[in-house]
Amino acid sequence: MFSLVLIMANRSAAGVAMYSGLIHEAELLICMEKPGLALERFKRAFSLETPLGKDLLNALICAYQAGDTVAFATMATALLKNGAFSDGCDFYRFFDKIDGPENKESYKQIWKRLVQVTPVHIDLSYRQAVKQLVQADQDVRHYFMDKQTGNYNAVGRDSLNTFDSLNTLRLKRLFETRGFPTEEKIGYDYSFPGNPAIYEIIIRHDRSWTNRKVLDSFFYQATREGKLSPTHYGYWKDQSYWAFDDSASSYQQTPFSHYGTDALVVINDTLYIHKYNGTEKDRINAARKEIYADALDEMAMKANYQFTHKYFRIIDGTYGVWDGMPDEETRKIRQEAYTTTDLKALRYQLAKKYGLKHD
Repeated sequence: MFSLVLIMANRSAAGVAMYSGLIHEAELLICMEKPGLALERFKRAFSLETPLGKDLLNALICAYQAGDTVAFATMATALLKNGAFSDGCDFYRFFDKIDGPENKESYKQIWKRLVQVTPVHIDLSYRQAVKQLVQADQDVRHYFMDKQTGNYNAVGRDSLNTFDSLNTLRLKRLFETRGFPTEEKIGYDYSFPGNPAIYEIIIRHDRSWTNRKVLDSFFYQATREGKLSPTHYGYWKDQSYWAFDDSASSYQQTPFSHYGTDALVVINDTLYIHKYNGTEKDRINAARKEIYADALDEMAMKANYQFTHKYFRIIDGTYGVWDGMPDEETRKIRQEAYTTTDLKALRYQLAKKYGLKHD
């Protein structure tokens, strides 16, 4: 029997690497529509390290699809301890969207029972302190928006830059005094385990890479320790790489800071996944490997599957939306993207890797 005790395993350097490898396998098996096999990988991973919320959520879905009520209850308990679906986020509405067996009501009853008996174990005061910084980020923007409808940058750019820098330093101070805000420590943004970190908006609004870099060593180390999703870290760094011509920081092992998360683009409800090749692909994959992210080809396979199965949180939802792109630009993006044939070939390779029947 899969025990809840396994969920509480401590992180270690070797364990994080093994955990990440098993999670990547589980996600690929989800794409192969093998929830039972994926669930076994999740269980093994969770016996090694404390899981990220998105991994628990995916495991919960697999448990339901595989008809495993014991595993479903285990994942549900772990999520509820971290405050999942407790703050305006409706579990039942989310669960109704999931494809699976017809006996959904019995699983809803399991969840309902566990909600009544499972205490939340997060640091509510720390969570509130982070949320206050996020609220301050929003309040200052609403202030300038009232002055200049639809374009708060027109009247407040310098003030916003100053505020964002100070807010970043306040966030850094919280990290230093209260420890890194892991999901098990402060819970999930809007209590949904598939969301980015609660403080993400603060990082994304800080326009200066010099200021943002103040926190980068925290994020990099947290990612290496399995406390932060590699996709989230790579996404933040990729934003800085393109906007500020960033170079790798001295504490990074691989001298390249591009992680390829910007390869996922949605234009008018169609997903395009940029296909890197040659040396650039090798360099990106090396950087991704350092933070325990999957290879670009595997990311493409997962992104393509999640785009039509949005209840899963494999890629963390970090798609760029470029609606209204001129036709010529769209054609160029299409030409440089994975084709349907490419993705079918990847599926075949994965089926062969895991000894599965290819369809």
